[in-house]
Amino acid sequence: MLKKVVLIDDDEIALMLCELVIEQNDFTQEVVKLANGKQGLDFFENQATGLQQGGGKETPSLVFLDLNMPIMNGWDFLDGFSENYQTLFPETRVVVLSSTVDPQDFVRAKQYGFVADFLNKPLSDEAISSLRMNSKLQGLFHPENLN
Repeated sequence: MLKKVVLIDDDEIALMLCELVIEQNDFTQEVVKLANGKQGLDFFENQATGLQQGGGKETPSLVFLDLNMPIMNGWDFLDGFSENYQTLFPETRVVVLSSTVDPQDFVRAKQYGFVADFLNKPLSDEAISSLRMNSKLQGLFHPENLN
């Protein structure tokens, strides 16, 4: 089980369904829901400030990220995270969770080394099972909690 997961999506229903699937599969202890990429970068800025001040905030292990959002889309979040926070949070991984069918999106996502997977919406029990086996995520799970 992961300690903390962040969901970034502008669709409230998608957030609710994603959280439900995550909870039903005992995938994480805590879920943080955010509405766009800017909120995501602000969240990581707050995490970075907490680290610098010696705060004990739990760093998210995984981010589920939608691509198409207002204010700041998923690509802009990935660029901002890569430039400003990846070195501060080297263990944090991103799973793109999108309804896109554009093959270029899949290719582009692979350019970010911290992107562990690209899944189609909606999140499913099968997708959660595949994430538990994903080699890019193995160090994040506590072995006693792998179901």
